[in-house]
Amino acid sequence: MNRSSLSAVAICLLSIPVGSSSADPFLPLDQGNTWIYDGDGGAHEQLTVTGTIELFGQIATEITYSNSTDNEGLRNFWSADENGDVALFGFERPGEFGLVYDPPIPMVDAPLSLGKQWSHTFDIYEFPSMQYLQTVDIHFEVYEEGDVVVPFGTFYSYGIGQFMPASSPFQGVSLTGEVTADTEGAFVTDWWSGNLGRPKYWSGQLYELTDFNPPTPVETSTWGRVKATFAIDRP
Repeated sequence: MNRSSLSAVAICLLSIPVGSSSADPFLPLDQGNTWIYDGDGGAHEQLTVTGTIELFGQIATEITYSNSTDNEGLRNFWSADENGDVALFGFERPGEFGLVYDPPIPMVDAPLSLGKQWSHTFDIYEFPSMQYLQTVDIHFEVYEEGDVVVPFGTFYSYGIGQFMPASSPFQGVSLTGEVTADTEGAFVTDWWSGNLGRPKYWSGQLYELTDFNPPTPVETSTWGRVKATFAIDRP
């Protein structure tokens, strides 16, 4: 590759706006990815991608909670596609109960923008017996868009809230199975950022990201970084 071609590549990389691509995965599900959160009420969570599970003929990725104040051992089940969509298949609280959703709930309906709304109807099954419980309608709206500052950094994010009937089986837990004081609400419950997941979320208290492994991409690029990428050793 000649210098003019490398320069063109560098210009393209530098011109990509952070957080604007609908193709960015809103939940990176590589095996071993780990998110660590602290709650403003003193709680703590560590979430790790630990494997896969088959549900209703589809393969979902499992995220397991550890070192957790309220959700130790919780597993929830996800998928994320190349368009940026994120779907939630359900959860299990070992020794307590679990729920599975069919079809999976579109927690992120990409591309996102302030004010966007979407609705979803799904059947709820007890897990692991797969006994049918009921059918529920849920409504989502993007209430916020912009930079979110958490201990781990600043990330361009979309704040999404959800409405659900009080008669649903989510009493004391969220859709993801996390302990929460709220089962419905007209406020943001999850903030999503491309290539990262959730920099913060509400689940009884506000949890903010303190660490993510592997490191997230930097928000800006420099010519030095571009040169390093292509092993260029001269200006």
